[in-house]
Amino acid sequence: GWSTEDYLTKSEKGGLKNAFYNPNSRIFDFAYYMEQQGYDAPDFVVINLGANDNFSERSVENIDRMVASVRSYAEAQGKEIKIFVMTEYLSPASATGHTQDYLQGLRAKQFAYYEYLQDAFADREQDGIYLLPNYVAINDTDDFRAASGSSQDVIHLSWNGYYYKEAAMLRAYLYRLFED
Repeated sequence: GWSTEDYLTKSEKGGLKNAFYNPNSRIFDFAYYMEQQGYDAPDFVVINLGANDNFSERSVENIDRMVASVRSYAEAQGKEIKIFVMTEYLSPASATGHTQDYLQGLRAKQFAYYEYLQDAFADREQDGIYLLPNYVAINDTDDFRAASGSSQDVIHLSWNGYYYKEAAMLRAYLYRLFED
């Protein structure tokens, strides 16, 4: 479970290396990542984080720092890179193994998170930054995976939720924005 804070401040976590962390500047550095990987400038970048930050306002501030790093890289490359900030999806209203109080509290945090994201990223399309409301594509009946047995996981999407809903929604945005 990497959080936005982890991507910004840690060189590794749980034995996994953070490829975006520049050990010289000790920050999240998109240019460093691209150089280390040997990649050419992409047409778009997707940032889909928040749950591991407990849907905090700080998470949105961290995402904004990541966006700034991508934009700085794009400017240095003389290329427009579209940045998609995905909203987290809304967890189901009920799930085996969780109390109603827990689920209601989680959903309240998620609703507040949508507002934080809206405040930070709405109406920034002219800057190449798009807030994608993937929560509208996900339902709480069959889009979450079963954690064990009949228990429904309230954070992670099933293959159906990811592939058929979230990825299809992202694909639709990409086709629309890159239709030329």
